[in-house]
Amino acid sequence: MMFVPFSCHEEIDSTTADYILTVADANSIWQIPIEDINSFLEGLDEYQDEDDGQPDWAPDGDGQPDWAQEWADFGECYE
Repeated sequence: MMFVPFSCHEEIDSTTADYILTVADANSIWQIPIEDINSFLEGLDEYQDEDDGQPDWAPDGDGQPDWAQEWADFGECYE
């Protein structure tokens, strides 16, 4: 998903505004600078793009969890 920054508070839909207010220390979306709103939503978008929805210990496409390969690589250093 690609976040498109807001240029003003009027562009923020009510669902997004309600969400922001649940995590912000503010009573109104107007109390939060638009730059802060955009920064928060951009960071959230980047986090969601990086997250594959699986816990870190879950297998990847190769059938092995990431830590298994890292552990194998670590062991090779000491053979």
